[in-house]
Amino acid sequence: MLIYLDTCCLNRPYDDQSQPRIQLETGAVLAILQRVTSGDLQLANSSVLQFEIHRIADQTRRNGVVHFLSYSSSFQPLTPAIEHRGIELNRLGFKRLDALHLAAAEAMTADVLLTTDDQFLRRAIQHSTQLTTEVLNPVQFSTT
Repeated sequence: MLIYLDTCCLNRPYDDQSQPRIQLETGAVLAILQRVTSGDLQLANSSVLQFEIHRIADQTRRNGVVHFLSYSSSFQPLTPAIEHRGIELNRLGFKRLDALHLAAAEAMTADVLLTTDDQFLRRAIQHSTQLTTEVLNPVQFSTT
């Protein structure tokens, strides 16, 4: 199974862990990454992720996220088709980078895109019939 973790998901282990929700999502992300390292899941990477990760100001956080992605088994470069699909998704109300993450995941035929962004999740549920990749919170994914 090919999974695509967006940048907020990959950053979750570096967020303030004082809130129960953050702790729960961090545990789920780390468990998913453990399944990647054991070969149970395949991790996707993309030019969109690389762009966003490059913008992380905190060096420790950026290095940690880069380390997580070192376990990826496939890479999706940005293509005109992904840019076009990103524009379509943006017109549906997805934020520009979220739309590009989703377009990249669809182009890779990822089984699921994981995010901790509630707005992204709500928009994906609203337009689920128009998406070819399922969008879930990592906690939801871990319990399925």
